[in-house]
Amino acid sequence: MKILPRNHSNAFRMKAWMSLCLLLNFSDGFLLSEQFRRGHLRLHTASLDEINETNPHSLEEVQEKKRLKLKRKLKNLSEQTDRGFRATLEEQNKIRKMIFQLAALNPTPAPAEAYFSANKQRMDATYTTAASARGKWTLIFTDAPDITSLKSPFNPWAELGRIGQECEPPTIANVIEWKAPNWVQQSPFVPDLWKGRSESGVPRILQKVVTDVRASPQSPSKVFLRLSGFKIEGPPVDGARDVSDLFGFISQNGVVAGGLQQFPINLQGPLSAPFGEFEILYLDEEMRITRTGQNYYAVNLRDSLYTEWF
Repeated sequence: MKILPRNHSNAFRMKAWMSLCLLLNFSDGFLLSEQFRRGHLRLHTASLDEINETNPHSLEEVQEKKRLKLKRKLKNLSEQTDRGFRATLEEQNKIRKMIFQLAALNPTPAPAEAYFSANKQRMDATYTTAASARGKWTLIFTDAPDITSLKSPFNPWAELGRIGQECEPPTIANVIEWKAPNWVQQSPFVPDLWKGRSESGVPRILQKVVTDVRASPQSPSKVFLRLSGFKIEGPPVDGARDVSDLFGFISQNGVVAGGLQQFPINLQGPLSAPFGEFEILYLDEEMRITRTGQNYYAVNLRDSLYTEWF
């Protein structure tokens, strides 16, 4: 066995002792650091729990405030642009930006749930929400050209009124209100054709396009449509229809509105044809935002018992 010189032996012991000291110091420092990190994490977690319990500005409340602010801005700009009929490109882009922001805050995970097939009862409980697409809705904005083209100065016989949807599973009826133009109301000869009155005192008829609707839990925000028929109706009728009183009814309400009130045109049959699809981007108890398959948008507000018009 080789014996190291005494000076080499002392140097070796010194290096070993220093290495051991450094290792112990590092271990202590690491342990202290880890203990501090874990303690800080527990303190931070406890602080978050305490904030969620005691601070009224929780995440849900913050999101709800954002929704209310965005909806207010969206409604104001929609009114300024006449439902999108007079919107400039810049205004359209502003509205789309607000739509995207609201879509990110959508509080309803399955907005098309009302139209899930009736024979599919295996719905995930997480899909059950308070807000439903069922009901009557009035359009406040759209950029869809098939709608914005309806308001034309070249139609002298009727003036576009309100536009809405009646969502009653398993169908959706697109409703368009046509009003008598001013020249008809002021004419001493023509008004008999348009005597039917809406609640605002303006003669009107309602045009409805009826679609059958399909949706599924696999795509809980998408709705698929098939055209099933058309309807043309006069203003709502109080009481039961009496065929024997048709002449008096027309005398009171005019040929167009009176006749349609008594005998609405209903062209529905057993056959249907594809009519497109749309995705519900946002849904709560007040507002619904949809995007068509052609990437056009529509914003609707829910009608209440006091605001229903069809």
